[in-house]
Amino acid sequence: MRLRGAYLLLATAASVGAMLVLAGPAAAANLHCGEEITSSVTLIGNLDCSATSDAALYIGADGVTLNLNGFAVTAGAGQDVIENYAEGAPGGHGTTAGTPANGTTIKNGTLNLSGDGAGVDNGNGGSNLTVDVVSINGDGTNVQSVGVYDGASAGLSVIDGSISGVKNGVDLDGSIGALVKGNTIMPAYNTGFGCAGVREDSGTINYVVGNAFSQYAPADHPQTCYGLWTQYSAGTVFNLNKVTGMDVGVKSRTTNAGLTITENVMDGNNFGVYLDGQNSGDVIAGNFIKNSDQSGIADFGSFNNTYNGNILTSNGSAGSYASYFIDPAGYGPVTMVNNYARLGYDAGFSICAAYSASVSGPPYSSFVGNNAIANGTDGAAGFIDGLCQEEDLDSLASVGATWSANNAYGNASDGFVFVAPWREIVTGNTSKLNGDDGFLFYDVVADAQPLAVTNNSATYNGGYGFTGADDSTPGELFYYGPDAYPVAGSGNTGSGTNGIGDCYLVAGCS
Repeated sequence: MRLRGAYLLLATAASVGAMLVLAGPAAAANLHCGEEITSSVTLIGNLDCSATSDAALYIGADGVTLNLNGFAVTAGAGQDVIENYAEGAPGGHGTTAGTPANGTTIKNGTLNLSGDGAGVDNGNGGSNLTVDVVSINGDGTNVQSVGVYDGASAGLSVIDGSISGVKNGVDLDGSIGALVKGNTIMPAYNTGFGCAGVREDSGTINYVVGNAFSQYAPADHPQTCYGLWTQYSAGTVFNLNKVTGMDVGVKSRTTNAGLTITENVMDGNNFGVYLDGQNSGDVIAGNFIKNSDQSGIADFGSFNNTYNGNILTSNGSAGSYASYFIDPAGYGPVTMVNNYARLGYDAGFSICAAYSASVSGPPYSSFVGNNAIANGTDGAAGFIDGLCQEEDLDSLASVGATWSANNAYGNASDGFVFVAPWREIVTGNTSKLNGDDGFLFYDVVADAQPLAVTNNSATYNGGYGFTGADDSTPGELFYYGPDAYPVAGSGNTGSGTNGIGDCYLVAGCS
């Protein structure tokens, strides 16, 4: 139950309370905890409402600016600090209360909360709320707390502040056109579902730009929270952020569309980017992802996504997936251009079933100008097409895909592995100084033709430069039929440099 506090602010320097002065020509006025503000005000001291069972302050009119003026407002346990609506009916953040306020600005100070409160609650949908240079501090022990909660509103801005010790730093619940920019956000682990710097549910064209995300009290529960967690959203932009020491830099699940993840730095997370649940039309470009315990990028069941110019370095550990683990699972194609995988524990790129199982024609996947360099601490290959996990014995390669101008250099095992490739174009790729075969084609069957393997170069590899293989039996790994069909090709060169030989079961090879 909410109770309006009755603590008057004293107007002396020795006061243990605080004073708010109405902005503009209005005379100074004393306010108390639980006050509903209807005109712009400036705080001239700390406001301590920790002993009350009510929100510290309400915003009860449009166009109000609350200038904290470097001071702090503290709420009672489990209470919101500021509710951006008239006091109205009782309710926690995210529940219906009074009339929302539009055009509110809260700036230049500190908001303290404990328990399950919110720093700023905009759950009633006030439009164009701005939270500017505000530090919001939770106690790190709460289950449902949030720095800024935004419910079904338009135009939220959270700019150049800090948020720590809460479950979710900024909660975008049906938000439209929100901007979260230039903040330091440290969510706290709890026993509830997830914890995130920014949590988004059913959002539309929201921007998360230039923030630094890490985890509050990481020694207690290392790598637990997310930088961005999003679902059922469209057009989200995650740009120029830094995410360190968390579970996932960006976790996108359940039918997101048009997500843009660009030019971020992600260091020391469990995963850098993790897409799960038929994401479509996403662009992941220009990110630097390093030192992930698992994959730098993992993508399950997505389609029509584009990966361009990402650099993944030193990702993976024992039992992990590849640096890029891309498994559309037959839902649709993928485009990968000019990406790097370096020094990965497992394979550099593992691609599985990157095609649409519902159609027999284009669009097809395209892999152009990618580089797998010195991957495979565990003995894995540079590129693998067609086998994502060992238990997936029926996995197909990327039907109809084009592999062009890719480079595999110095990987522990093979440079390129194609498992049951169907009607693919493999042209102009280079495989050099890999520990085993340069190009390995497993179980190429007659109806997979035409498989075009042309003008590739394989030099100084430990095994064959180019080789086909069918040495499995039913039920074993890589088994797709009783007989291998020779790989058709032309213009492929090994120049007599490979360890076992240049060519085996691959035509047009010298």
